[in-house]
Amino acid sequence: MTTSPQGQARLEGQAPFARARAAFVTDRLLVGGDLDSIDPDLARAQLAELVDRGVTHILDTRLEWSDEDYVARRAPGVAYLHLGVDDNGDTLPDSWFDEATSWLDDALARPGTKALVHCHMGVNRSPSLVFAYLLHTGRGVRDSLDAIRTAWPWAVIDYADDALAWHHRRTGTAEVPGRDDLDALARWRDEQGIDPEQVIRSIRQDESVRLAARNLRLVAGVMRTEPGAMACWLFRMSADRAASCLADYRAGVDSWILPVGRHDDDIRPDDLFLLWQTGPDEAAGLFGYAMVNETRLADSQPLHRAHSTSSEEVSSAVDAELAFVAPQVLVSAAELRTCPEFAPEHPGSASLADGPNPSPVDADQLERIATVLQAGAAH
Repeated sequence: MTTSPQGQARLEGQAPFARARAAFVTDRLLVGGDLDSIDPDLARAQLAELVDRGVTHILDTRLEWSDEDYVARRAPGVAYLHLGVDDNGDTLPDSWFDEATSWLDDALARPGTKALVHCHMGVNRSPSLVFAYLLHTGRGVRDSLDAIRTAWPWAVIDYADDALAWHHRRTGTAEVPGRDDLDALARWRDEQGIDPEQVIRSIRQDESVRLAARNLRLVAGVMRTEPGAMACWLFRMSADRAASCLADYRAGVDSWILPVGRHDDDIRPDDLFLLWQTGPDEAAGLFGYAMVNETRLADSQPLHRAHSTSSEEVSSAVDAELAFVAPQVLVSAAELRTCPEFAPEHPGSASLADGPNPSPVDADQLERIATVLQAGAAH
């Protein structure tokens, strides 16, 4: 499971946030990511937590989206500035740093105010702006960078060069001190050994897991309120086959043919398949999910029938769209084995041990898997 922003190191005297993707860099300045776009209940809880912790001002650096109207409805007392820029690697203009730092100066000049600067993930734009503001308030290069990364380990601060150049032009820094600052930034980056691609992959993995949990919960709701509308199935495969599934998913293969045997007449389009890796308890578990596109493949003669080895296999197989495949087990058999929904006496329960493939999963079991999945994404 990926590490979520709730695991950030804390500023002395400041407890970490439980829901909001934010962290205190100073006692009045925060950095972080945006409100959740997947789960509206979580977004409400995140905003409420920010307000409860004293945030009075939000500076949103995303070009692609703004929560200004949402915040105005839910927290009308919070001042909001949408000052979006594209995270495309282009040089950030001095005017952007000028406007942002001026607004933060005005915000923090008032007693008791606290300001959050955020972008989407909190990787580049918002930490770069916080870096500029710390320089603006008189802190040194190394001290500012360390403060941001200590508070928010996901900060890459890719636009630190732009912030530093802006600061030098604004203050008229001489050539030698300016070169010393650039050397300090270069040394800091070398020491940190930050892998930007890995940071972004980790955050996107977390987003995908939370989306998966929400989707599984939605399917469980449909199964309860509209009996017979759709079903869920546990499809087991070996670790080797799971690795092949992941490789295909990463390569852009959008569906797999899955043999279903005796359940051929029971499975319908739009049914949900939980992809389950077999093995010892800690190694076995959920690693993805897929939605059924086609059944009775022998009748439809799909173009990718060549993926199967025989006409008999195709005649009792389904074509399933790979909605999400993770590089590791997301919910282990060991985590579920103690849950009442997976106890042997649970009526119609899907067994976590080897058994008929696929085996039906009921709404209670699916809800439990979603709950465990969501809990894992938050730690």
